[in-house]
Amino acid sequence: MVHTINIAAQLAEGKSPREAILISKDFITEAVRHSWKMNDYVGPVNHGAYHKYGMAEKTQK
Repeated sequence: MVHTINIAAQLAEGKSPREAILISKDFITEAVRHSWKMNDYVGPVNHGAYHKYGMAEKTQK
């Protein structure tokens, strides 16, 4: 669901479908990468990680 909403938001901002999908993929990837574990099986993802880590990494490249 988050992926679909993120794509829709990117399209509403005027991004192309390809750009919207790639940004949304990066958003989800960073959210999972910077999540924390409650136990060996589950834990919440960090929805703010893309803005904190993902975008910064892209602007430095």
